Amino acid sequence: MVAFRAVASIGCLPLGEAGLSENHTHYPALDGVRGMAVLIVIGAHTHPQVLPGGNIGVDLFFVLSGFLITTLLLNEQKRAR
Repeated sequence: MVAFRAVASIGCLPLGEAGLSENHTHYPALDGVRGMAVLIVIGAHTHPQVLPGGNIGVDLFFVLSGFLITTLLLNEQKRAR
């Protein structure tokens, strides 16, 4: 079975083609939370009266992205040793 990783604006690529190894840990739930954060930001911009304070979506997106990137970097460093 070929593992796939979603790549923004490209679709899904096999992990090897996306530059990720087969032992890469993927957190699908966090992808969903990041997607919700983006929707909060879009909603805040399109309907600010309905969704005030939508800027929390930006903070949430950056925190989750930072966590995922840091996890990737730490795993890469661990494999390099």
